[in-house]
Amino acid sequence: MSPADTESAPYNLLQQIEQTETRLHVFITEQQEKHGKRVGMKRKARPKVILIGHSVGAYILLEIIRRHHHRRRYKTDEVTSNDMDMDIIGGLLLFPTVTHIAQSPSGVKYSVLTTAFLRSKMGVTQAL
Repeated sequence: MSPADTESAPYNLLQQIEQTETRLHVFITEQQEKHGKRVGMKRKARPKVILIGHSVGAYILLEIIRRHHHRRRYKTDEVTSNDMDMDIIGGLLLFPTVTHIAQSPSGVKYSVLTTAFLRSKMGVTQAL
């Protein structure tokens, strides 16, 4: 699917996750059909997949792994044949988006400092 095939509106996070997951399944299916069974094997070998994500892509990667694991482990109604035809064996997270950073010990200290700094600057600006 090319960008021209999609809507021009920006995707929300859930749509990005679903689209990435769908494209992964399509790619795996195409590769299996293209290469077929390997010589001497009784059944198709499940490809081993390693995902790579940068920033928000790292979050998307983790969500795809979580969904894949959940469907395989609990064999939910959402299981597709593609879920059983690949093994996601890992992921590389490049500068993952950090959620709830302000709630960490360092984040709390930073928040106090920046809040105090901003208040002092705003006070100076208002006085001028």
